[in-house]
Amino acid sequence: MIDWLKSFSPEIKAMLLGIVEGTTEFLPVSSTGHLIMFGEILSFAEDTAPAFDISIQMGAMLAIIWFYRTEIKEIFFFNQRQLLLNILIAFLPVAIVGFCFGKIILNVLFSSTPVGLAFIFGGFFILFVERKYEKTTNFVKIKKLEQISRNDAFKVGLVQILSLFPGTSRSGAVIVAGMFFGMSRHTATKFSFFLALPVIFAAGLYSLFLSWSAITVNDLPIFTIGFLSSFLSALIVIRWLINFVQKRSLRVFAWYRIAMGLIILIFW
Repeated sequence: MIDWLKSFSPEIKAMLLGIVEGTTEFLPVSSTGHLIMFGEILSFAEDTAPAFDISIQMGAMLAIIWFYRTEIKEIFFFNQRQLLLNILIAFLPVAIVGFCFGKIILNVLFSSTPVGLAFIFGGFFILFVERKYEKTTNFVKIKKLEQISRNDAFKVGLVQILSLFPGTSRSGAVIVAGMFFGMSRHTATKFSFFLALPVIFAAGLYSLFLSWSAITVNDLPIFTIGFLSSFLSALIVIRWLINFVQKRSLRVFAWYRIAMGLIILIFW
């Protein structure tokens, strides 16, 4: 089965990996962990993989910009400076730590055991926060983005540092941290979407710097296919997730993470 998947053309592999990125980037399941697994299953070219990851991440980022284009205009042009400041405050911790230790993390932690353990740990943390969220009276204190304080943003930003470890999930860290600090699921999810913009952009620039020499004009068609498939799948997931968190808990993602973590540890 795996050998058959490896025989796919580069264009089909690019499309599939773009769908994986767009589908998992904003769910609390770790897009990086899934890309590592599917990249290995599909035997995607290792020399172009880092640069290709940039293109599919940019596709996911464009989906956020397109979906929230009206609100983003308001943030930048109609004086919603508090939200913009909170996004920057939450972004700084992961930017500083990622810049200082990103290369070490890439070299040391991108293997099956750390990824599998991160999947499992993240799953149990979601279960813990969901239990506290549903059992504690008046736990939700922040129901709108405008109610997020600078202190709340900074605390979420500190937790987001964990997302540098492959398999943790950036969106998962932000959503669960937001809930832990008193945000509603919907508010925490929406904040994770906005916070994704500077994080993905900065990560893309950093990856571009590290893999610039591997990019050639011949790779452009593959990058374009990955970009478009990531954009379209991310657009669908964003709309679906916003509706989902308004009605249901994140437990299904927790159990999925635990199961995937066990599969990674056993079979990879």
